[in-house]
Amino acid sequence: MQTVQDFVQVRIDHYAEVSLLGFYLLTEAIGGVEVCLKDAVSDPKSGADFPEGRQTVSGSDALAFVRQRHNLPRGDLDRIVRQQAFLGSALNKVLSAGTLANPVMLSDLLEAIRRSVVLDPGLDVLDFVQRMRGLAAGDVRFVTIPVVTINGRSPDGQSIVEVDVKEVRGFVKGLVDGPSDPPPDAPARRRAGPITAGDVPCVN
Repeated sequence: MQTVQDFVQVRIDHYAEVSLLGFYLLTEAIGGVEVCLKDAVSDPKSGADFPEGRQTVSGSDALAFVRQRHNLPRGDLDRIVRQQAFLGSALNKVLSAGTLANPVMLSDLLEAIRRSVVLDPGLDVLDFVQRMRGLAAGDVRFVTIPVVTINGRSPDGQSIVEVDVKEVRGFVKGLVDGPSDPPPDAPARRRAGPITAGDVPCVN
């Protein structure tokens, strides 16, 4: 949290980290998540093997869906879009299908969260769930910071995603304070999103 706060210069009140196991367990707890692909995919590295169009994934299929990065037009950025679309659809199902009012499903969901989600000590899961009951899916948006290139290299030759720190800080400040118009000569950056939790967008 401290690293991210120093990077974006915005205070973070709470933190949740969903592991890859979490995608597996969360989908099992809520009976699968609807996703949509623009094209059929077959990627042996991630195990992703899906037809185009709308479909419901859970368990190992859900894990493969969010893991794929090879054979996607924008690599890591498209994987981010995949994960955001997946989480948005999952959140929409939780908020709109009575999951939070179903004691059995709620128990399964809380157990999945306990096993696979890292939370900061100050975040009470039950209190957070109670607050979620008052949300509509459309109230939640997923955004991605702008990047300079996804094909950067670190000094030791590792593949990295490069960003402009000043631009990222302005982007995050805009999320908190409201957007401002970029200067006329500002370069167009590659970014993913935003995605609203109420949507099930078709993605790469």
